[in-house]
Amino acid sequence: MASRRAVDLTKGPVFKQLVAFLIPIFITALMQQLYHAADVFVVGNFAGTPEECKIALAAVGATGSVTSLLLNAVSGISIGSNVVSAHAYGNRDKERALHVISTSLIFAFLSGTLLAAVGYFASPTLLKMIKVPLEIRDQALAYMRIIFLGQPASMLFNFCSSIFRSRGNTRISMNILTVTGIVNVVLNLVFVIVFDLDSAGVAIATVIASVLSAVVALMVVFHPQGDYRLSLSDLRVHKNELFEILKIGVPAGLNSVLFQFSNTIVATAANSLGTVTVAAVSAANSVNNVAHTFGGSLSSAAISFSAQNCGAGKLRRVDEYLVKAGILGTAVFLGINTVLTLFPHFFLGLFSSSPEVVQAGVSKLMISSWGYMLYLLAEQINGCQRGFGKSVFPTALNIFCVCFLRIAWVWWVFPAVPAAAALSTKILWLYLCLPVSWAATLVAQCVNYFGVVRGKEWRRQAEAGTLAPEDMAYYMKKQKNHRTRRKGLEIQE
Repeated sequence: MASRRAVDLTKGPVFKQLVAFLIPIFITALMQQLYHAADVFVVGNFAGTPEECKIALAAVGATGSVTSLLLNAVSGISIGSNVVSAHAYGNRDKERALHVISTSLIFAFLSGTLLAAVGYFASPTLLKMIKVPLEIRDQALAYMRIIFLGQPASMLFNFCSSIFRSRGNTRISMNILTVTGIVNVVLNLVFVIVFDLDSAGVAIATVIASVLSAVVALMVVFHPQGDYRLSLSDLRVHKNELFEILKIGVPAGLNSVLFQFSNTIVATAANSLGTVTVAAVSAANSVNNVAHTFGGSLSSAAISFSAQNCGAGKLRRVDEYLVKAGILGTAVFLGINTVLTLFPHFFLGLFSSSPEVVQAGVSKLMISSWGYMLYLLAEQINGCQRGFGKSVFPTALNIFCVCFLRIAWVWWVFPAVPAAAALSTKILWLYLCLPVSWAATLVAQCVNYFGVVRGKEWRRQAEAGTLAPEDMAYYMKKQKNHRTRRKGLEIQE
């Protein structure tokens, strides 16, 4: 097991710490994405005849958007745990940090249990609402219900990972998911090939791996010699910490919910185009999600990095992080997207052996891959705002730019595509809503952060005297220069 020691993100070279902190987060997120990608790969290649594979692939893929809609309602709140815990750690308040851990674990288990019950019983209605084709609905229902039953374990692991990241330790989650990811793949193959369980088999494998991940993560949290030093007798809800977690986490969770709601609207339009389209989008999403994991990891790193440094009053390090993370993310995605553009059929072929499915998926793959570079930058800025504890207005911007624009596109732009148009053309026009919404989000978040949030945080900490000495000196110098320039302009006038 990796070291349980916390990592101080308020000291040392920013880029070096960024890379060291980011790599385990990326591998952890990659392992989480590979859980679903492994499900898609196994059923798309080993669930029987080519026709049976296509149906099983579509069944697994069709549930993704609506399942995420409910899961993100709760898992998004883990961002609140990350921020509040990181503020406590940056301020060296160990008692408050332990209160956050205790409160987070109880909330995770209770909310995961509620989510499991709601998701299990609501699954048939949800599948009808998103117009899942009848020929795949039974398999989709079985997969969806089993996945929901594993949510208490998934929520516990997500909140534990959030706590680990808040203290700068990203290796624990990486090591856990590396091992359980291998378990998931092996069980997928066993349940599908040996026991002929198609989509239900990969769902069972995923739940078993999730439970194993949660158990190991909890062992780390409760280890008597670990950095966290929490015991069972310490478990209780602390009202102040719960309020702070919800204040930051609820807007973040709402952002995730509405983001997925807009994706569900788009997915419903895609489902109406038939089983081939559902399977094609599922294959393309599996490739995109693995590639986009790096961007999501940068966003998670931004939250922890900015939260710790905000708590320590070192805001210049946050500025430096934004610049270097933006350059790194853009460079990495240029490389990823170039490879995907050169070999799209190869990567899509990993998830489906059907030529018509692969061909239909190329449009979705290309437009999502290149368009995501805009959202990558927007999420870095959004992550820093959440790290500052500012979550409400950035969420409102995302809701408008992502959700409303996509829904408007599906309702008014996509229906204008001629019915006689080729399937690839319809998919292209449907998913053009992604880069359009991402571009709008980037502009809005830049204006909000650089025009409002950043300046207010500097002033607040300067007036409260919580800025680090070097940052206070920098701020006072900037203010002096600003007053000098203003006086010079008044003299000229």
